[in-house]
Amino acid sequence: KRCKDGDFSLGDVFSYDYGEGTVFNLGTQKTWKTKAELKSIEDSLLKMLVYARQNGIEKIALPKIGAGLGGLVWDDVKATINRVANDYDDIDLIVVENYRNI
Repeated sequence: KRCKDGDFSLGDVFSYDYGEGTVFNLGTQKTWKTKAELKSIEDSLLKMLVYARQNGIEKIALPKIGAGLGGLVWDDVKATINRVANDYDDIDLIVVENYRNI
């Protein structure tokens, strides 16, 4: 609904506080069928980190954003994450790069 109403688009971040933590939705793709854009990942990560700092959030876990259905090369996305996060050393970003069901 937010997308259809124009309230959420590429480069945006939507945060949802569920009481015990916050979930961030990052606008990285126009649709789930289209390729993610590095610029949108960069913009939304920056907005997420600004929000986190302003709200005392010290740890954020992320999947390999943009590299699954988004179709981007993970090393490019990872370099973008590292560059953007460099100015936010007070926030731990935990990126789950590999998952194995045990």
